[in-house]
Amino acid sequence: MNRLSPNIFTSIFITLFCALSFLIRTLLPFDKVFTGDWIKFSSIDAYYHMYLVDNLARNFPQLTGFSPFFIYPDGVAVSGAHFYNWLLGGIAWMVGLGSPSQYAVDIVGVYFPAILGALVVIPVFFIGRALFNKWVGIIAAALIAIMPGEFLGRSILGFTDQHIAEVLFSVVAVLFFVLAIKQARKNELTLGSVLQRDWQVIRRPLIYALLSGLFLGIYLLTWQGGLLFVFIIALYLVIQFIIDHLKRKSTEYLGIIGFIVFLFAAVIFLPYSPSRDISLAIIAALLVPPVLAIISWFISRRKFRPAYFPATLVVIGVVILVIFALASPGLFDTMTERFTIFNPGGAEAETTIEMQSFFTYEGEFTIAKAWGNFTTGFFLTRDFAIPGFGIIAFVILLWLYIRRRGDDNHWLLFIIWTLVVLVATIGQQRFAYYLAVNIALLTAFISWQIIWVAGLKKLIKSPESDDDTPADRNGKNKPARKGSQAYERGYRVAGVFVVAVMVLFLTFFWNVEKAVSQAKPAPYAPSDGWQESLLWMRDNTPEPFGDPDAYYALYERPPEGKSFVYPESAYGVTSWWDYGYWITRTAQRIPNTNPSKVGNTTEMVAAYLLSTDVPHNQETLDIMHEFDTRYVMIDFAMTVSKFHAIANWADEPLEQYYEVYLVPYEGKLTSKVIYYPEYYRTTCVRLFHFGGEAVTDEKPVVIDFDEVRGDDGSIYKRITKIATFTSYEEALEYLESEDVENRRLVGLYPFISPIPLEAMEDYRLLYTSIGEVAHYDMDLIPEVEPIRLLLPEVRIFEYIGN
Repeated sequence: MNRLSPNIFTSIFITLFCALSFLIRTLLPFDKVFTGDWIKFSSIDAYYHMYLVDNLARNFPQLTGFSPFFIYPDGVAVSGAHFYNWLLGGIAWMVGLGSPSQYAVDIVGVYFPAILGALVVIPVFFIGRALFNKWVGIIAAALIAIMPGEFLGRSILGFTDQHIAEVLFSVVAVLFFVLAIKQARKNELTLGSVLQRDWQVIRRPLIYALLSGLFLGIYLLTWQGGLLFVFIIALYLVIQFIIDHLKRKSTEYLGIIGFIVFLFAAVIFLPYSPSRDISLAIIAALLVPPVLAIISWFISRRKFRPAYFPATLVVIGVVILVIFALASPGLFDTMTERFTIFNPGGAEAETTIEMQSFFTYEGEFTIAKAWGNFTTGFFLTRDFAIPGFGIIAFVILLWLYIRRRGDDNHWLLFIIWTLVVLVATIGQQRFAYYLAVNIALLTAFISWQIIWVAGLKKLIKSPESDDDTPADRNGKNKPARKGSQAYERGYRVAGVFVVAVMVLFLTFFWNVEKAVSQAKPAPYAPSDGWQESLLWMRDNTPEPFGDPDAYYALYERPPEGKSFVYPESAYGVTSWWDYGYWITRTAQRIPNTNPSKVGNTTEMVAAYLLSTDVPHNQETLDIMHEFDTRYVMIDFAMTVSKFHAIANWADEPLEQYYEVYLVPYEGKLTSKVIYYPEYYRTTCVRLFHFGGEAVTDEKPVVIDFDEVRGDDGSIYKRITKIATFTSYEEALEYLESEDVENRRLVGLYPFISPIPLEAMEDYRLLYTSIGEVAHYDMDLIPEVEPIRLLLPEVRIFEYIGN
């Protein structure tokens, strides 16, 4: 009987890892996505993509050029290729045989990211094999299948966003680029071999380069403006050119491969480029390989010193940058702003979780995010910043590369790739979904090396090369007894097995544990309260275009300088930007802002939500007039957990609304949020907490406090006395009776106002969600009873004022 090929066993392993990856991503969050008759998507941006997919599935292959449903009253142009949405919409269209139902579109949409996440296993295996060996590839494939964190979170059931497609296409592009570079160097590819059409030399490098360019182009179409991997490849080419030139090696293969890759990517992407600066960046990358090859050839031909090459590149680079900055400063600034992905700033970065730093939380250093994404791949423990398997492997790999004097040029690509993505991840934690591939490969590399050095190397040596064969009296080798050999081999097998189990346990166990706990909740899916509220709005409010099919219609972008003309029946729905895409896709209504944060709509909504005048002052009325607000959707989070973000976007200091105080409790100081009257006067709090009705049964509290210095040197406010009153007037009299500096009228709970409030007569409560959230304040203050409430999660109001 013929023995099965090792490739068959490898294929079985990779297939099993793909299946495992798919099952983790689909079975664990299944009941959070499929809830009753609903199909929920597990990310906010998924609703943006699914709106476009809805449009494509109805009109395939055409996609609307303008969306009046994204933001009212301006709408948003839909430009570019939108390859991810086109691919998904095309699949849904084919599944539905040219006329897919909404259910079919949703089913295809929720499973799509899980399928892409499972497919990433395949190129990770091949990259591991190309960089190191087959077994590193297998271990890396197994690791990426169960890797938790951003990578898993962005590829679970219903997370129908482009990010996992970015990973898949970029990894495939890098895979073929590695193969192209290795094969071109091995075949000694030159311009002469290309001109002479020496197919034996050029066939494989050319095919690999074309495939790399193809997937790089698809990657650029998937994340329009995502120049990250263009930068990585271009940076590698520059450094490898310098190294090869200094070592007096031919650089022609780099120029040929780099040019083909960028040329093919440019041909695919440039017709759909969304902006001039991105187009110029692609063209610049396209020119880098041939220009560097020509300069290298010229310096070598003239027999100048090799050191002249990097010096020439520096001079030319500086001159080009200076000329560019002087000739077109606006475009230069726009292009340099692309590098802010490594260190974003502003209100958006401060209030958007995924854009925050990888190593900080609320201004404090933390390793929790690193552990949550990579466990022992980054740090060995969850409590101490001890370098983990991946970080140690990176240092070893860098040392080996330097020790071998840069002979492994494909290792240099991997080192640069890892460094750039690591820096991007440190700047924005979301880029950990890219870094997952690198950590899996690095962890697999060191895991295999440990197992290899622990004894596997000796086990697979042929018996003829065994140095442990005893010698006879004449100095000649004689075979050892079979029993001794068997014992020795069994001892080695046991040792290797123990080491392998320990290493694989350390690298896999916590990843599996994290992956299981992370995949189950699907935390970014709409809650039941929001889902039912959105569906109520769709079924019980007027169609903004008078026809429900208007949601699926094709619209043309208005001419330059012109605005889209909405019908008289159109109106805006005001809510916080987080919920804009939900309102567009599920309610099929038009929000006044959304996560795209077009223009200053988010700042205007924030200013409206924090407005305090009743009736509204002219500034607030101007906002509502511009928005043409007819309905307002307020939820529990906007008045509690998201309130700080609203204040940030409105450029209002949070401490004018509430602060954290220290309260003595059971012999120690415990922190508690204390609310100021200005908090209760805001529009969002009045509407959600009190339904827009007047508050006459206020529960005022007056606190005395002092300031103490914490162990970290910060100043904290500590409550020293609490006085409760039955009326607002009584509390004011108490405040005025004594001249005490550190004394304030406050509210202890967000849902119990310490001050009387007028009714907001311009609003009518239309709907309160059935889904509820629990709010509980601990009994920290003996003078006041603790509060336990079950609250509706969402309230919908109709604005009936002028």
